[in-house]
Amino acid sequence: AGEDAALCQTKFLSRFGITEGNRQTMSLGMTMSQLTNVRRYRPNEELWHSASTPGETPEEYVMRELRGESHFGETPPQMARAITAFSGEALHEALLALRDLYPGANDAPISIEAALNTDTISAEIGAHRADASAWLTDIMAIDMMSRHYADKLTAALCILRYRFTMDEELKGDLSLLDAARAPWERSLNTYRQLSALTEHTYHYACSMQTRQRKIPFTDGDAYGHWSACLPEYEAEYSNFLSHLSAMHDGHYPGDDSASSEDAEPLPAAPFTLHSDNCETFPVRRGEALFTDMSSAIATLAPELSGLTGIRFGLGEAIEQGVTLRVTFTEDVHLLVGYMNARGIEWLQVPDLETNTHADDRGGLSVVYANAVQAAGCPDVNIHSFLYEAGTHEIYLGTGGFVIFGAVPAGVPLNSRDAGLSGETPDKLDWLYEPLR
Repeated sequence: AGEDAALCQTKFLSRFGITEGNRQTMSLGMTMSQLTNVRRYRPNEELWHSASTPGETPEEYVMRELRGESHFGETPPQMARAITAFSGEALHEALLALRDLYPGANDAPISIEAALNTDTISAEIGAHRADASAWLTDIMAIDMMSRHYADKLTAALCILRYRFTMDEELKGDLSLLDAARAPWERSLNTYRQLSALTEHTYHYACSMQTRQRKIPFTDGDAYGHWSACLPEYEAEYSNFLSHLSAMHDGHYPGDDSASSEDAEPLPAAPFTLHSDNCETFPVRRGEALFTDMSSAIATLAPELSGLTGIRFGLGEAIEQGVTLRVTFTEDVHLLVGYMNARGIEWLQVPDLETNTHADDRGGLSVVYANAVQAAGCPDVNIHSFLYEAGTHEIYLGTGGFVIFGAVPAGVPLNSRDAGLSGETPDKLDWLYEPLR
């Protein structure tokens, strides 16, 4: 029984786990986002390709299915069937072993409830009565965890199929999302049982309770037990149902009817770019933010739509910084996009603590927060710098940024949070977040 149970977690960890290191507590489960948008969580892909048996990730499996291609090695559905078979057999073997310890049991089946009641266990177990109960509890927990994962994976495959077949407006075959409901609900019910089973039998799911634990939830100290994770899993499923109902009613994120505070595109101020290592681009969906990487704009605040931006190579910006030589025919607000991240690869907003001239042209405060989302980039905040008419050489420092256009200085900029935070809508993470 122990050998069968031991095979379960290693199988699903190697097929779709994020990491085998200290960031993840696999026995606590995974969020649906971690199954359908795994790259958001910086997975260790060597776990899938080197440390595991040959096979496919959930994304690879769905893409091969949609393309009509043959599969490679172990597939996620095969893995799900295997772990539930192993865990079920482990539970069966454990109960068979305990059956012989009940007086007069003979070949009569033993219920799990009776086996867990230490008062009914035969005196032949003696001082090891508690150990026998603990072994059975372990194997029951592994069986529940395995069935939880298998059903949630089935739901995730339905959502991935929707994700890879929907159109640019996020619309697709809603029956695929409907099909995710039943297995996801089974998975959640099994997790409820797991939480109840472990409430009085486990202090925590792993021995290292630190903030290094990020998966399934940030802060392994706060989320160290199944009972702490259960409300989060219930919330993500409830959010999914709310979004699905809204989609059946014809409401999708990004619809023109969605509130954006009646924002309208800003008027553009003309300028001439003289720098050969830079280029202008129309600010709109699908345009790349940098010339040397795939960084297509997925969503942007209406105020920016239609302006003329300036882009360049991210590599050059990181290594030495980029100098822009620009001529303005009138005084302008130059809209500079700063990535909302602290990495050294991104330009940081000027700091008066270290630069007494940081606010000479304004720009310290955010004008449009969370205003742009682009593939492979953090969310973008827009700052405004005032430049007078004439030719300017602009050097802001090392790190990536983007110019999103110039606006006549007399045009008022109504500061707001555009609300485009989190993953881009095409990743479907909004399905698991509260309906706005």
